[in-house]
Amino acid sequence: MKMETPEINEFKDQPLNFEYVSLTLINYFSHHTFYAYLLQGIIILYAYVRGVGRNGKFWKVIYIGTLASFIGAVVSNTCKIIIDKQVSDGEEPNIILFYILIINETLYAIRNLVLPYINVIKVMPLLEEKEKKRLKIFIGIMTVVHFCLRYNVALWRLKHKDTEMSDVGVIRAYGYAAISIAFTDIVCSMIIIKKLIENYHIAARKNLKISVYKYFFQSALFTLIFVDFFSLIIGILAVADSPILKITFVPLVGLNSNIILILAFDALIFKNDVILDMNSSYNCSYFSNEKRSNDMIPCNSTDQYQRHYHQNHNDSQQQYVSHLSNYYNSQSYFQSNYYSENNSEGNSHCYSNSSSNQSKHRSYTITISDQLENTNDYVSQKD
Repeated sequence: MKMETPEINEFKDQPLNFEYVSLTLINYFSHHTFYAYLLQGIIILYAYVRGVGRNGKFWKVIYIGTLASFIGAVVSNTCKIIIDKQVSDGEEPNIILFYILIINETLYAIRNLVLPYINVIKVMPLLEEKEKKRLKIFIGIMTVVHFCLRYNVALWRLKHKDTEMSDVGVIRAYGYAAISIAFTDIVCSMIIIKKLIENYHIAARKNLKISVYKYFFQSALFTLIFVDFFSLIIGILAVADSPILKITFVPLVGLNSNIILILAFDALIFKNDVILDMNSSYNCSYFSNEKRSNDMIPCNSTDQYQRHYHQNHNDSQQQYVSHLSNYYNSQSYFQSNYYSENNSEGNSHCYSNSSSNQSKHRSYTITISDQLENTNDYVSQKD
């Protein structure tokens, strides 16, 4: 979402003191939105070149939003430069440039809709057919509403010949657009939380040991909810009439410009955490198998031990690779029961010689639904 903020003109007449320096420094955040979009575009483009998530819906939305925001920033800043030059030369601004800015709002609207559509990707597999239809209608209506609100911002600019959003009416119109996006995000997030709580209780009734921390804070859900309320705060601050409140949302400019980058980085961190945890589970299982094998092999049979060791190592490695592939292909929103039980029962498994523990690796998935083939989760190998 493009966050343009007015200069803090009311503080320019103040004497040079701590308050003046602080307010001016805060306002400098608004000057880096173009660089933020540029940096975000370069990093996400590099991820695309490296083949990250080309077949995943989540990453497709990320790529589309990044491209739209970058092109939108280039077009809007180019028009602004030309208009400012014409005004400084005493000329009347070219009206065509403002119409270009109106069309350019389409790109910013697409960029703003990245988070709602990511939420839709996550929540759709959790719903029944009737619920899916209602959600699609809701998303469609809110999409049209947001486009209208963004075009309203551009029309206000055209009417007042304002490229800096210095007019209170323009800022308020922008705030309403931000609130519409935040409302859409929060509705989807609340649906996800509802399903999460229901399935968490189902897993608890099955006596599955689940860490609430890993079930919530180490998942994409926490980041999505944080961004939802972050957008809502920005919208409220833009609508508010208090000058002090308006100053507080200026430092949020750069952060909001890089929301897509934050979501992409969170996806990679979550994926890395899962790989590390699964490596730990594999090592635990491998050394447990090796310990049981050593107890069964005579110590004086060196050749037999070496052959058995390499065979056991290869079998365990193949089993792990197969499980890892199946794990990523499941497209689960959260981690499988195999992963959860290995974490909760790892200590007893590593020191037990009973083969009955192997039966505990069930295919049941601790998710907020069954295996979600279309969710394109953050931890998807295809991504």
